[in-house]
Amino acid sequence: MFKLFISRVHLNALKEEFCSIYNSLDGAIKPLYIYNLRKVSNKVSSLINFYSKYKKWMKKEENNFVIKRFILPKTNNFLIQDLVYPQVTPDDFKMVNSINNVFVEEKSALLGIFKNDKSTYVTFIYDKKDEKITSYFNQYWEIIENKEKNIEFFVTNCSLILCDNLLISSDYFNKFNEEEKTFYSALNKFRFENPSMGQEYLKMKFFAGFIKGNNFFK
Repeated sequence: MFKLFISRVHLNALKEEFCSIYNSLDGAIKPLYIYNLRKVSNKVSSLINFYSKYKKWMKKEENNFVIKRFILPKTNNFLIQDLVYPQVTPDDFKMVNSINNVFVEEKSALLGIFKNDKSTYVTFIYDKKDEKITSYFNQYWEIIENKEKNIEFFVTNCSLILCDNLLISSDYFNKFNEEEKTFYSALNKFRFENPSMGQEYLKMKFFAGFIKGNNFFK
């Protein structure tokens, strides 16, 4: 709901700005403003559709969502409670979302992490009637099955790459070397800027390496 609220505020601000400066804009700049408006508008409508389905599920009017839970080692290193936007399926490499296509509804899932004194609890919730989202997760569940550490890498990279609201503790962040600090800060910055081909390629490299590399649980 918070993300939907912020997106609506962003959209209204863009509309007001566009209307107030439209006549003074250079002809080459106007398409960029229209692109940004369409992009944010698509996000708002996609969020409304997702939460409408989620609300019906919570009211038990429909049974469209899957809940997948994992119990992992306790960690104080990071926290995430956010929507996840998958990009590419790991087995057959089919697109789930495209960060450059503003005319296709964005597909998302929910990721939540909380902990007690002994363990960290991870929950994914997604629409089982959405073939692309379901295919994405089913392929990863097959990869992760019987490989305990793989879920830690998967959760870490979902939080790092596919979400906006990842919080890393200062103690954990300060253990990184300067190159790692720059790297993780750059990834965070990319989420709030218009994507370029280089940024999309960088993310694709992470998608291909979901079962290795980053592990915020250790």
